[in-house]
Amino acid sequence: MSESPVSVLRDAATLIRRLAAEATPGPWRAGIEIQGAADVTGPGGEKVCQDGIDWPVVTVPNARWIAAMGPQLADHIAAWLDHEAAALDEWINVYALQRGLGERSNPARDNALALAKAVLASQPVPTKE
Repeated sequence: MSESPVSVLRDAATLIRRLAAEATPGPWRAGIEIQGAADVTGPGGEKVCQDGIDWPVVTVPNARWIAAMGPQLADHIAAWLDHEAAALDEWINVYALQRGLGERSNPARDNALALAKAVLASQPVPTKE
């Protein structure tokens, strides 16, 4: 049995907020580029991830992507997912059930749901003990 789209959207919004709260605060910046590698720094210059002996190589494109998608976007993305979840929940509980209508297609909501599923799939699967 699969989760409802409303639950997927809300779970992803909650996860995004939790991950951002646990991360180094943003905004993040791609740092110095040396021989195709770079680091990513937080607002105080602290290393979020870096290239070095104890770290895997962070390529320049990956460092730029990590910096662009840092925790500074979490509240905006989570708010969008929450908005789409509330709108879908209202559609299902108010309009669809009362009028016997099926779920309608909505490109913004479809994109939000795809993003939510990708966020949830990006995390390790819990092991059963």
